[in-house]
Amino acid sequence: MHLLADRFLRHADGWFDIATANPVTLAVHDAGSLGEQIAWAERCAMLIALRHPLLNPLLDFGAADATSLFESYTCAPPLRATHAGASLLVTHGSRFLEAHGVSLTRDLATRLLRPLHIGSNAPRSRPLGLVLQTRRTIDLIEELLAGSPQAGPTSVTLYGSAGSGVRTLAATAARLARMRGYVPVCAEALLRWPWVAEGLLSRHVCLLNGGSNPPAVRQAAGRFLAKLAARSARSHIHLTLQRTDVPVPGAIALDSMGTTIMSSMIYRDPDYGPDGPELLEAARRARGLPGAFLAALGGWPDAASIEPPACTVHESAAPYAPTGYGPPSSAVVHRSRIGSTLSRAAERAVLLEGRGRHEAAGRLLARAARVLHARGDESNAACCWRQLAWLSRKRGSTGVALEQAERAAACDASAEGQIAAGLLIAVCRTDESRLIEAEASLRGLLASCSTVDSVHWSRRCTLALARALRRDQRPEAALATLEPLRSCGDPSVVAETLALAAGVHLQLGTVSEAVRSARASLQATANLQDRRLEVLARRAMAEALLGAGDAEGVRTQVSAGLTAAASARLPLAALRFRGILLRAVTTGEGATEEAARLRECLERALRRNLPALVRRDLEAACRASTEAPQVRERRSGSASSQDVEAFLDTAQRAPDDQAAITGVLNALAERVRAATVTLVAQDGRVVATVGRTSRERPTAALQALASGLPVRADPARQPQDAAQPVRCGGTLVAAIGCRWALGVPGTPSLVHASLHAAGMALATHVRAILEVPASEPPPGVWGELLGESAGACALRDAVARAARAPFPVLVEGESGSGKELVARAIHKLSPRHARRFCAVNCAALSDELLEAELFGHTRGAFTGALTERAGLFEEADGGTLFLDEVGELSARAQAKLLRVVQEGEVRRVGENLPRRVDVRIVAATNRRLEHEAAAGRFRTDLRFRLDVLRLVVPPLRDRASDVPLLAQHFWRQACTRLGSHATLGPEAVAALSRHDWPGNVRELQNVIAWTAVHAPRRGRVGTSMLPAQLSTGALATGSFEAAREEFERRYVRAALAQAGGQRQTAARALGVSRQGLAKMLRRLGIEPDGSVSAAEG
Repeated sequence: MHLLADRFLRHADGWFDIATANPVTLAVHDAGSLGEQIAWAERCAMLIALRHPLLNPLLDFGAADATSLFESYTCAPPLRATHAGASLLVTHGSRFLEAHGVSLTRDLATRLLRPLHIGSNAPRSRPLGLVLQTRRTIDLIEELLAGSPQAGPTSVTLYGSAGSGVRTLAATAARLARMRGYVPVCAEALLRWPWVAEGLLSRHVCLLNGGSNPPAVRQAAGRFLAKLAARSARSHIHLTLQRTDVPVPGAIALDSMGTTIMSSMIYRDPDYGPDGPELLEAARRARGLPGAFLAALGGWPDAASIEPPACTVHESAAPYAPTGYGPPSSAVVHRSRIGSTLSRAAERAVLLEGRGRHEAAGRLLARAARVLHARGDESNAACCWRQLAWLSRKRGSTGVALEQAERAAACDASAEGQIAAGLLIAVCRTDESRLIEAEASLRGLLASCSTVDSVHWSRRCTLALARALRRDQRPEAALATLEPLRSCGDPSVVAETLALAAGVHLQLGTVSEAVRSARASLQATANLQDRRLEVLARRAMAEALLGAGDAEGVRTQVSAGLTAAASARLPLAALRFRGILLRAVTTGEGATEEAARLRECLERALRRNLPALVRRDLEAACRASTEAPQVRERRSGSASSQDVEAFLDTAQRAPDDQAAITGVLNALAERVRAATVTLVAQDGRVVATVGRTSRERPTAALQALASGLPVRADPARQPQDAAQPVRCGGTLVAAIGCRWALGVPGTPSLVHASLHAAGMALATHVRAILEVPASEPPPGVWGELLGESAGACALRDAVARAARAPFPVLVEGESGSGKELVARAIHKLSPRHARRFCAVNCAALSDELLEAELFGHTRGAFTGALTERAGLFEEADGGTLFLDEVGELSARAQAKLLRVVQEGEVRRVGENLPRRVDVRIVAATNRRLEHEAAAGRFRTDLRFRLDVLRLVVPPLRDRASDVPLLAQHFWRQACTRLGSHATLGPEAVAALSRHDWPGNVRELQNVIAWTAVHAPRRGRVGTSMLPAQLSTGALATGSFEAAREEFERRYVRAALAQAGGQRQTAARALGVSRQGLAKMLRRLGIEPDGSVSAAEG
């Protein structure tokens, strides 16, 4: 199977989109130059947001391979119209495209324009053109796709009423998923082309599923999810889209659109409207639904086609009755004409297993499975393989059980057959301590169960997931997973749930709750006559009593448990009971002989091939029997105290307060598995953020600051968030906020305890950070911005004032005067100093490269874009962006920069979704922007946006008294790098001070470096060691006329350098005419570039 751009399938009838299962028009063409590719990507990014009855919506675009690009359009049906209506459509559509900068070519028109069918009975209505607007739901989906929150599939459900934009959202999600490396596929495509599902098992997949699909489609989706779960622990996205007016628990409702946004997305034609009052009235009547808004405007009746379908979304649920399976420890073998004898053989195997004759039962099941498979009875063959796998696992052969479960999955292709085999595979992975793979598989199986509405298998998978989480030392998550099963109504499930909950409570240190759950589990199993469940309940009770210190009670439960394990033929359970008894007799007195005997028994068992989890339990029991009592007590501390100790240890190891805050926040994010953790100060300032950058405001943290109370995690709210106020000395100083990705639940009890512990560890560090006086600059903030002259001191004062203000800064000055040093000092002194400082030289990059550098690009936006890349605006989010030589920007680059400065949003190349950024811009130029704007070379509106706070860096010739200080500073730097011990003599410093330095500080630094390289490694460096233009340029020698001529020569050269070589500007600065300047240049022997001619030099 070959997919173009991981999405489009070539079939006999043409190209199809597997994200919608619909035919598409696909165009593939040569990439061209980089500039052509970026222009093409910008055009497509605009087209994908445009909707008009005359247009086929653009679904997707990007790089097809290393040398070609693709565009994919929806194949909309022909549009029926009268002659007058067709003329109106064409006129309106042409104006609509022209207003958005789209020029039609012959090839583009062939793909973009829908065919028109002229008829007298066609509907009459005015056309409407619109531009799709970004919505919060789209931002959440993009955030989910940006990073893999957990292994296995992440299931997210979105719903909205009719006209809310469900189909448009699905189309956008499919494109975003493809750009993030997922293969978008819908359930209908899996049913229509089964080989597509097989080809995607080794890929990251985004499954788009309708909430009320037909049974066959749901079976295909469930079967595919179960196969994905059994294959690997890759991350996947399972996106369910429902169209309903009833709120769906745990799902995300599509956000309604405001009146202003809906009104702004409609194109207002000067002749055909709609006008402003009409738009406002329609938006008011629509109540936030874009579909109702278009209907209220009286759009074209075929306007529904402006939303390209991305998956089937039905209005009402279709009835579906799944076939069930029995408990996993028994095989349900369906009798048929060809297999009645074999079915009886399987029943005999069950009887043999009950008598303890496991080998005979295994031989019978293996023979029956092979014969049934040969006869084509795959379902019964799979049942035999599953029963054989459970038998192998019971005997401790998990590797063999895995192979047999995989054979069962290969035999039975039904959704529930795949779920049953996948559950067995996940349980075996848990036994082998492959806990990440087991968790991923079980989450995938739960998504599959939800798709096919299999309640029985959903409960079995939930129990297995809780067991894996408990073994992964995540008791809070395990307890939250078990909570819904306590009231499920199935006695066997409730009994097993209570037994597992007892073990989880022991991990949490709540012994009384553990005893209570274990006792309830024993009571629930009393009437079930199920030895396996009795063994689980007895073991839970024994462990709970061991935690309570009741040694006699442990002996009673172990004795009854060994009897039940022997009756149920569970040898591994018997070993675990002996391990519990060993711990009990070790804690008592006078039982050394019994402890030695039990330890010897367990050590003999450890020499055999045991499952990893059983081996770990037995080794822990043997190790505990030899430990001192105080060691055991130290290990049994509560989880909350351990969290506090861990956070305090992280903070104390940090070198400073800011590092301590960042380290604790990182540890907290890892502990609660949050996507983003933010610390917000009392004044609303963000002190630190770790994890993924979110466009959402830290609402929970701000709410905790306002109320002074914690905000608890609510599983019914998506995406989940929580916050905890931080107090120091009884004063509220900050709040910690956590936010999780879509579909990733936070465990409320764990989150609350961890946030409280992190707040205790951070309190003193937060207060120390906030109490640093704002007027006191941190050490080293000025860098090389040195000087004691009046100009240097005034510049530093201006920098300090500008740093405290949140406005853009324009730094003017000659080349080499230190404009970037000023920008860095502004960043270091500003409240943004903890975030990034990014710099770019606008004159060093072409328009295409500058656009990709500033705004970034999506994956596949052009042929070289193999991965997505964030631009400098996104990297500097929350920090400072330095635009050097901003006056050199072209008109096209100025327009794009103006949009970002005005809206605070960037769009990556090849993307039509804006990204909100919070960046402070510091621009620098060696030109006067007001002169450039007057000459038409720089946009006036952009100049006023950038020129809010202006700083002028004086040239070095205007602060000659700073030259000795700078020279000595640069000399020490150069000598340190060269290992030199020479000193700069006073006569050399004096010669340096007399130079006019047209290249400013950068020229001085280069001269010092040249001198240090050529000077001896020891001794004093005089004027003879300086470059020729400095050592021979002293004015103290010669006649007065020669000194005056040398001064004029230097003065004119400085004017030319400041004017960038433009004679008219230099003549104006000198107060002479252009002809007078030309005569002066000839008299002084100065070349047009400002250098001295050979005759004069």
